[in-house]
Order: sequence, then structure tokens, then C-alpha cells
Amino acid sequence: MATLRDVPAIILASRLAILEPAGKLSRFCEGEYALYDAANVSHDNQLTVHDILLSVAVNSRLDAKGLSSIWREKWRVEQHLGLLPPTLDLADPHAEIPWETIVRVFTEFEHIRHAKLAVASKILHKKRPSLIPMMDDVIRRYYQQAYPEFAWSRMCGPLSGQLMHHFRDDLLAARPQLETLAAYLHADGYQLTLVRLLEMLIWIERDPKRRYHDGPVTEKET
Repeated sequence: MATLRDVPAIILASRLAILEPAGKLSRFCEGEYALYDAANVSHDNQLTVHDILLSVAVNSRLDAKGLSSIWREKWRVEQHLGLLPPTLDLADPHAEIPWETIVRVFTEFEHIRHAKLAVASKILHKKRPSLIPMMDDVIRRYYQQAYPEFAWSRMCGPLSGQLMHHFRDDLLAARPQLETLAAYLHADGYQLTLVRLLEMLIWIERDPKRRYHDGPVTEKET
């Protein structure tokens, strides 16, 4: 059976080296999992107040005005979100990813005040956890620095598609190791998609405050 010794490090296609990923993920989940990942969200195409407010748990910084703005204009997103089946998996190498629809969903968010890329992705990840990663400033900056020659868009819609294309390359390359890590965390009660695991790892690795970097982790079989 696979053990954590099989995942001493992950080297992403984008060239980021992540050492001791299991320990970092375990420490992150101990501190953060209950606030956001453990929350139950329906994978339909309706955005509830709960769905929107949950993003605050991962530092979307929404205030009352932001919540009200998204609530009034959420129909813009909902009409396209329904075109993204909840079964779509960005980690499936055979899946046909509807990139145009993804870009359209984020473009609709861009028309809403207080709802640019980071806020939008933190809301949408819970609605489509196997498809859409959170793309906050840490993730965005990482990929823009990793691919400085790429013609990055400043618009939320196109930028979401560009980031997710590069993210998917990393996801597919690291899939076997992420699957081992997912099984290990599942045994500890943490249910996370491969999309979320990779986004967590990049965030932890590039977090300037280096939270969750250090500390022991117990070896377990999966």
C-alpha cells in the first residue's frame, strides 16, 4: 500500500518544488479545514447567502456592501453556472473542460462590484470543488512569475481561464502524488478534492508568512 514515504516532495510542471507536502497539508487542515472546507454547500447553480458569506472564511474580505452587490446580481453567474456539471473534474486527463463557459462565469462576476477573481473563485470552488480552484493573489502571482513571458489578461474572465490552464498542467503532472495525499487526509477525516489539495500546497509554499511550513507529521498507511 502507498504511504507518505512515497511523497517526499512534489515537483510541479511549473517547476515549483514542494517538500514534505503531507506535513504542510496536515497542519493547514488542523487550522483551517473546519472554517471552509467542512461546510456543506449544494453543487447546484444557485448562489445562496451562505454560499457567498462562506468566502469570508478564506479571506475574501467581503463586507455588507459586497454581499449585497453579489446577492442582487447573482443571476448573472447562475445562468452560466448551470452549464458546468458538478461531475466535471479538472484532474481527469480525459475530461473535456468547457473553457469558454468557465471564462463566461468569471466574466459575469467581473460585472459585479466587489467580486473580482479572488472573491469569485472562493465562492465558485465550493459550488464546483473538482473543477475550479481558488485563485487569490498568492496563486495568481505565483503563475504570473512562473510564466513571465505569457501574455496575461487583466480581465477576470480571460485571466481565470489562463490561470486554470497552467494549474491543470500542474494538477495532471502531480495527480498520483495528490491521490496518495488525498487518501491519507481522508483517513484523518479531511475530504478534499485534488484541485483543492494542489491549490493549498501552492498557497502554503508561496505564503510570505510561511504559515504551516514547520512541524511534525505522523507516518500513516493509506
